[in-house]
Amino acid sequence: MEQRCGVIDSGYRDEIFVPITNTTDKEIYITKKDVFLPIPQDDWIEKPILYPYEKAIAQLLLIPVPTAEVEEYTYEELKAIPSKRGVGALGSSEK
Repeated sequence: MEQRCGVIDSGYRDEIFVPITNTTDKEIYITKKDVFLPIPQDDWIEKPILYPYEKAIAQLLLIPVPTAEVEEYTYEELKAIPSKRGVGALGSSEK
């Protein structure tokens, strides 16, 4: 199974759905433990994959969004700010 990722806006307050793509050539059934599925018994028929619904299929990562004050500068103002490197280019500090 292949899983995808996405970003959920902090204001979202509903269910979160997990898209899953079957990347195998077998059928995959997400089932409860006691559910009986008619599985072919012949050796030449591909048997499906039974995936227990209790097993994790996704992870959720909460990332804090930092708050910052933004100051806007013109190009000329940026050029006027002193720099330790000065006007040298890459490699000019000889470090």
